[in-house]
Amino acid sequence: MKPGSWSSIASIFLFGVLGASTVSKLVPLGADIAARFGTSAADFGWLISLLGFTALVLAIPSGLLVDRFGPRRVFTASVLLGMAANLIYYFAPAYTWMQAARLVEGVAIAHLYTAAPAFLMGTSEGPRRATAMTIWASYMPVGTAVGLLLAGYFAGGPQWRQTFLVHGALFAAVGLLNLRQPTLASSDAARLHGLVERLRGLRLAYSRPPLLLLALAFFLMISVGFGANTTFPGYLARLHELPVNVTANAIALGTLLMVPGSLGVGALLARGVRIGPVFTVLGVLGAASGALAFQVRP
Repeated sequence: MKPGSWSSIASIFLFGVLGASTVSKLVPLGADIAARFGTSAADFGWLISLLGFTALVLAIPSGLLVDRFGPRRVFTASVLLGMAANLIYYFAPAYTWMQAARLVEGVAIAHLYTAAPAFLMGTSEGPRRATAMTIWASYMPVGTAVGLLLAGYFAGGPQWRQTFLVHGALFAAVGLLNLRQPTLASSDAARLHGLVERLRGLRLAYSRPPLLLLALAFFLMISVGFGANTTFPGYLARLHELPVNVTANAIALGTLLMVPGSLGVGALLARGVRIGPVFTVLGVLGAASGALAFQVRP
């Protein structure tokens, strides 16, 4: 693949899809995990949320690793960790092994989410870079839908662990595509400056109020979205007396509606539309739809 080519951009996008599907794939399997390991709803919530712990711990170290070794090597390590995590899930004899697998794949996707934008920014420029980042922005809804559909297909039966074999195979397939990616050299900053200098640069960046406000906005958005996607399949299954795989599939299809939204916002920003009004409109629409979400009755 050539740097900045559409095939390279599409391959990086698939890494994002893999990461997002990692987040959502356990949601339809809650009842199966509880039946197998005797866990409570609180235990399952903790299992789901372990990914947040790895993201918190590894966000800055992951960026330093990408700086030092380059995105392609980080991709390779993430693929191997993702495959290992799915194998641990598949053979897990106890709930603690499931937790260990969640932590391992949390490390994998933390590095994926750091390396992918760095790779896109380093291999594209101008209008193509804007388009690439717009496409990248839609990885979450697509990946969430993939995870829900995949696990929903196997949920509710003795074959529920097949989810992890298929997901591990997807990691392997995308990892093979990574072998064709161009090599992006580590940054000059990583070569010329030591760890202390790079940490000082990060401190200066994270002390900027606009960046902190943006981080807070993402924190709130992800918290709400993560919680909704985790609870909605089970909630709707109980409310409408439907199998959880059916409600998971419905949530997955609804999640895909985020794709045109992501692409639309990206197109607006690429044309120079002011960010403030866009965020305001989206915030009002999000609050209105969220208020109605739990008012639906059969």
